[in-house]
Amino acid sequence: MVINDRVDGGDILAHYLPAIEPEDTPVTISMRIFAAVPRIYLDFLKFMDGAKPFSRCVQPPPLFYFRGRDWTIVHAQTAQRHIRNRLAARYQRSEQYIKYWEYPGDTAYALLRSTVDQAIGLTI
Repeated sequence: MVINDRVDGGDILAHYLPAIEPEDTPVTISMRIFAAVPRIYLDFLKFMDGAKPFSRCVQPPPLFYFRGRDWTIVHAQTAQRHIRNRLAARYQRSEQYIKYWEYPGDTAYALLRSTVDQAIGLTI
């Protein structure tokens, strides 16, 4: 995303949705994301090297803003229960990497909406 003065509030340039495997935990999924970040940055820098204009998708204000102190023992226990019950097995998917910066503005935003709707289960 483009950096601005809001926490996670900048315009969106791309989405990386890691693959989810049956045995995954929050840690394994997070590590997959961390490993992908350098590749995403390099892809964007290479794109910028071509001196092409890029699209950015305006991000609406968040519905909720969570701070560290909002995480309670109940959340930790819920996460542990999901891990024990292999919740990830029900949400398997392949890796998705969508570079909105490569599309014209309206197309980029439509693709963003579609990606988010699919990720939260509004579409299949």
